[in-house]
Amino acid sequence: MTHASNHSPNRFPVRAIVQLALVSLGLGIFFLVGIYSLLTASQTTLTCHIEPQACRLTRSTLISRQEVDFAVTQLQGAYLNSAGSVMLRVQPEYQFSEGVYAASAPYGQDILQQAIANKINAFVENPTTDLHLRVSNRLFKYVVGLTLIVTVGIFPAFLLSARQPGRRGASVRLPMVMVSLSLFLGGLLVVIAINHRIELRCANQQCVLLAWRLQDQGTLVMTAEALRAARIRQETYTNDEGDTQILHQVVLATDQGDFSLLANARAMPAIALAEEVNRFINHPATNQVNFRTDNWLLTAALGGVCGLLSGITLWWAFRS
Repeated sequence: MTHASNHSPNRFPVRAIVQLALVSLGLGIFFLVGIYSLLTASQTTLTCHIEPQACRLTRSTLISRQEVDFAVTQLQGAYLNSAGSVMLRVQPEYQFSEGVYAASAPYGQDILQQAIANKINAFVENPTTDLHLRVSNRLFKYVVGLTLIVTVGIFPAFLLSARQPGRRGASVRLPMVMVSLSLFLGGLLVVIAINHRIELRCANQQCVLLAWRLQDQGTLVMTAEALRAARIRQETYTNDEGDTQILHQVVLATDQGDFSLLANARAMPAIALAEEVNRFINHPATNQVNFRTDNWLLTAALGGVCGLLSGITLWWAFRS
């Protein structure tokens, strides 16, 4: 005896609908974050002229442009707030550059921000030449936004290609090209985000602290008297295996503020650097400091892997 099936062959399973809704929600969030990153990418400039005695602060994005004009005499200086942003001492105060919290300042960001504030303060104290400063996060945010948007576009491109079974080679070309572009943008994002160099050179009772990133470079020149101490700050974090690790961060305390020099999971490099700096502080006439840290090898490796995968994917797409 034949029993009729309770399931209609044309009925779309509820589980598939839920999965499709969750995937669509996730893709939509990534797409919106990408659009938001593009729209909020900004560039800020500060221009002060001796003749006429005028300053202009300009902040521009893709959809807006704001300008504030004030006299040179109204500019009283600049300082770093608790979030590490450079604030202009004008009535009312204006934010010039966006920073990060000093306790977690990565890759010399705190040094770069203080260097900007020092340039503004030097102009206020001795306004003999025009001041031109520019900060921008456009490159970083553009790459972030494009990476997210292109990555989101890969999924509908594959779905469309699956509906063209008769054109196998051509149907996969577009999604594979988008995968290649996404890998390339991801590698570029890694290079922009983590590539850095920090140097501390002390000799003859004077120190030069330098921070370099792909778009910015900041230099602080200080005397031995301006250095207070090098301290080790310990922070705990959980690695991928779920184990608790300790991060040893060397912080240089100076008259201009505290600056992060090194963050290492091993204690010995941090202790050695702190002792070297403190020896110079205690006896600046007979000691020196020559410290440099960078991650160009890691940056080159990660960026190179992404670039290689991007090239292989592009080659495979047009070979199909």
